[in-house]
Amino acid sequence: QAGNEEVRRAIMNDALKNSRSVAARLEIARGDALVNGSVTISENGVTAAVTFGRAGAMSVTAAILWTTVATADPFADLDTWRNAYVAQNGAEPGAIVMSRSTLATMRRCTNVAKAVFPTSTGIPTLLSQTAISDALVAFGLPPMYVYYAQANTYAGTATPVLPANKVLLLPA
Repeated sequence: QAGNEEVRRAIMNDALKNSRSVAARLEIARGDALVNGSVTISENGVTAAVTFGRAGAMSVTAAILWTTVATADPFADLDTWRNAYVAQNGAEPGAIVMSRSTLATMRRCTNVAKAVFPTSTGIPTLLSQTAISDALVAFGLPPMYVYYAQANTYAGTATPVLPANKVLLLPA
C-alpha cells in the first residue's frame, strides 16, 4: 500500500503543478488580450492566434513620456484617451489599470502634483496613490487600480502580466 500512496502523491503533485501552469498561462493570455487586443500562443507544439477586433487607434503613446517627469502631463493624457475611448465605445471607461512602476512614475510628475494641489505653494515631489486616485475621480476620470502580477511561463521565466509602461482604460 505504501507504493500506492507514493503514486497517488506523485499524481497529485503533477496535477497541482499542471493546474498552476494552466492558471499562469491563462493570466499571461489575459494580459496579452488587454494590452494587445490579441492573444498569440506558440508553444508546446500549439500555434494559435485570436484577435479581438480592438481598433488600432486605441493603442496610443503619450506625446511626452511620463518618465519625463518635469513636463509630462498624465492627467491630460488620460483625459484625451478617455475621450477617444468614449468616441470609440460610446460609453465611459470604468477603470484605469496600471502597473506599480507606472504609478511610481506618475507620483513624481510635476503636472500631476500641480493638478492634485493646484493652490499649494509648496507642491510635494512625491504623491500618494490615494491623492492621485482621488484627483482622477474629481476630474471625471474613472477610478485607478494598480495591478501587478507575475506568472511563470512554461520555460519557468517569471513574466509580468501587465507591462510596466502600459495604462489600460477598461469598461465598467
